[in-house]
Amino acid sequence: MALLPLVTQTAMFSEADAYERFMGRWSQKVAPLMVAFARVRDGDAVLDVGSGTGALTDAVAAAAPTSGITGIDPAMPYVAFAQARHQGERVRFEVGDAQQMRFADATFDQTLSLLVVNFIPDPAKALGEMIRVTRPGGTVAAAVWDYGEGMEMLRVFWDEAIALKPRDEKRDERHMPLCRKGELSALWRKHGLQDVTEEGLTIDLAFASFDDYWLPFLDKQGPAGAYVATLTVGEREELRLRLRQRLLDFGKDRPIKMKARVWAVRGTVAPRLQALAVIAQIEDRDEEAELSLRRALALVAPESAQHAECLNGLAAVLLRRREPDEAQRLASRALRIWERLFGRDSVQSINGLNSLADAHLLRGEVAEAERLLRRADRVAALENASATVRAAVAVRRGVLWLSQGRYAEAESVLERSLELAEEGAGADHPVLVHIARVLSQCYRLRNRPLEARPTGVTGSAASAGR
Repeated sequence: MALLPLVTQTAMFSEADAYERFMGRWSQKVAPLMVAFARVRDGDAVLDVGSGTGALTDAVAAAAPTSGITGIDPAMPYVAFAQARHQGERVRFEVGDAQQMRFADATFDQTLSLLVVNFIPDPAKALGEMIRVTRPGGTVAAAVWDYGEGMEMLRVFWDEAIALKPRDEKRDERHMPLCRKGELSALWRKHGLQDVTEEGLTIDLAFASFDDYWLPFLDKQGPAGAYVATLTVGEREELRLRLRQRLLDFGKDRPIKMKARVWAVRGTVAPRLQALAVIAQIEDRDEEAELSLRRALALVAPESAQHAECLNGLAAVLLRRREPDEAQRLASRALRIWERLFGRDSVQSINGLNSLADAHLLRGEVAEAERLLRRADRVAALENASATVRAAVAVRRGVLWLSQGRYAEAESVLERSLELAEEGAGADHPVLVHIARVLSQCYRLRNRPLEARPTGVTGSAASAGR
């Protein structure tokens, strides 16, 4: 499904009361989960991009009673509806375009967006604006429905609509951009956001009756409502009967229960030079990355988390240049800062432990590298670290075992790390690409055809090795 012009978006989302009946009631249920996922803190200045009828702002206001909150939306009826529910100066709404916001740089501590970014004509441009108006160290977070599988209310609708009119398959919302696992996080990383995390958040949908499910589709809200409006009277009735049969199985009317999942992503805004360095590292432009990181070091607060991230980033660049001594020195400094700020057994410390293990392994100090990786494994388990973090530790253990000629053990742990990376990050994540390269090397060392890899391990390793 192609992204629609802003004027078309506004037409699909124009009647606040109708939207509340159709989707707003479910936005209200998912919004508190989004606020918790984004880690909104009381007192933060918060921007709600694509605020709609105000569900996310309501949840922020409840969780952070002293925060100032601004909501922007291109639809004036939604802005008026939302503002009518909030009096006073703390919460305000205004008409605005996410792709070109009026706010000064670094205005907000948190910039959030709920069920919107997939509808924005240029989501990359909008994300750039969201990053621009968020202070360094602040959070940018968003969520979209899982239209392909997890949003059952719409999945059932489109399954029956396309069965009725197969030529309309391109209208199915499963083709929406950014609605599949890993797509949001890939976009966040591409824009240089740090500590990117993606999760599925699930809510229950409870409809009092079949009409409670069906009638809101007639109010012309969203792509599904707009599609129903294009049907003839006969087609609309046939679709209604198909849906009733699907949901009630020819039985009497009764309450209907479904599930709905969003994919949610959050990332931390780096100082501008640091963000440029992250992007350069992803694209293997090490000289540019090093220059940006050294300039960023002169700007960030000494002994801060950002200082540690810059040091560790520089260590990674130096390791690729095979300069383990200086890399070890920088990674050790970064680890000490993270331990002082967050504790010895913190998720943040894993980054420093990984870099130190890399440096020791490059110097041939296998025992010390293994000790550091055991500690990283223990911290990852204690802190319930993300799949991506666990994958980053596991691939280093695979490299260590490769260096010792323990090929079968290396292959096993590398295949597991690849699965973890795919689970936590998606196909575009640099960690996954690195794991795939190492795994393909392992296959070659074992004289094992790439086509013989076990079922469940994706083709990433094969494609990386060719």
